[in-house]
Amino acid sequence: MTPTDSRLTVAAAAEQLYKDPAAVRKLIRAGKLEAVREGGRLHVSPDGVARYTARLPHPPHLMAAMYEARRLLAVRRWRERVLPGEMWKARAQPVVLAFETYFTDPALPLYAGLLDALRVRDYDRAEALYLELGRLSLDYQMLYAPLTPEGDEGVRS
Repeated sequence: MTPTDSRLTVAAAAEQLYKDPAAVRKLIRAGKLEAVREGGRLHVSPDGVARYTARLPHPPHLMAAMYEARRLLAVRRWRERVLPGEMWKARAQPVVLAFETYFTDPALPLYAGLLDALRVRDYDRAEALYLELGRLSLDYQMLYAPLTPEGDEGVRS
């Protein structure tokens, strides 16, 4: 086994860190994640990923869920401030209404609970809420998410 066999591509490191590959490249440029350029490609050592995750306040998958929770709660607060009451529904497309009704509304208490659990480092409760959010997301995707016809991946109605 050569030394490059044990290194991770940026995409593989992003998967382990629950981040986008562009975010991993940004961490590399900022010097927060060590990488080596070989043959024009960046490679990250598994030890470098482990050192980076050790500095995080929470496990990577819970950090990703925390950022998603903060984003969703901020969007909801903004929408309630800008479009109070039910006024936003008149302007929303059917896809947005389905997402709000079948995912966002039931997910809000789970996201709030996740943030509370992470605040006090109750990882058992955070893991349970994370799994429940995954179940809720899967339910939404299987039951309510709009399907696009084959060949029309880029076209939205």
